[in-house]
Amino acid sequence: MRKLFSDPVRIRVHSIGTRAANGTLTLRQRIWEGDKPPRDRVWNLRQSRSGQYVGTLSDAQGPVSGSLEHGTLHLRFKMKGGLNAEQWLTPGAEPGLLDNAMVVRRFGLRLAVLEETIRKMDTRLRIGKIPRSGRWTLAQPR
Repeated sequence: MRKLFSDPVRIRVHSIGTRAANGTLTLRQRIWEGDKPPRDRVWNLRQSRSGQYVGTLSDAQGPVSGSLEHGTLHLRFKMKGGLNAEQWLTPGAEPGLLDNAMVVRRFGLRLAVLEETIRKMDTRLRIGKIPRSGRWTLAQPR
C-alpha cells in the first residue's frame, strides 16, 4: 500500500469465505500491515438487485455499496476518520486470480492506494487451527 507522505507498506491478507443460503457472502479476513499486529475484519455482501450489491464491513462506518460494471465489482464505503474508500475487483489474467485496486480519499485528495492480486488457494490446505471449509485467498502486492 502506498500512503501519501509515507514509504510503501507491505500488506498480507488471509481470507476464508462462505456463502449462505440467501446468497450472502461472508468473508473473514486477517490482515498484516507492515510491522503492526494483525487485525481481523469481516465482510458481508449480498446482491440487492441485478448488478447492485449491499453489505457491511466491520471496520467501515456505515454500509458498503457496490455495482457490477463490465465484469468489475466496484465497492464504495466510508472508513473511520472521514475517509472515503473505493475498491475495484476485476478477474485476473488466469483462473483463480482477482486484481484488487483500492483508493482512499479525504476531501477529494488521494491519501492511499492499494494494488494487489488475490489468489484462490486450495481449500484442502490446512493453515494453523482454522477449519478446512470455505475458500482461502491470499492477497499479495503486485
